Amino acid sequence: MPFNICLILIILGYVFVKKSWGRNTLLAGIVLLLFFQIPTYPI
Repeated sequence: MPFNICLILIILGYVFVKKSWGRNTLLAGIVLLLFFQIPTYPI
């Protein structure tokens, strides 16, 4: 489920990358994607 959210953020950010919030959304999606790829589970 988190993976789908990351994809949505990345796609939205990519579409609206010209706007400042679009770039931030794209970065947030990439950071979350990397965060969920790390095989550590927060307590």
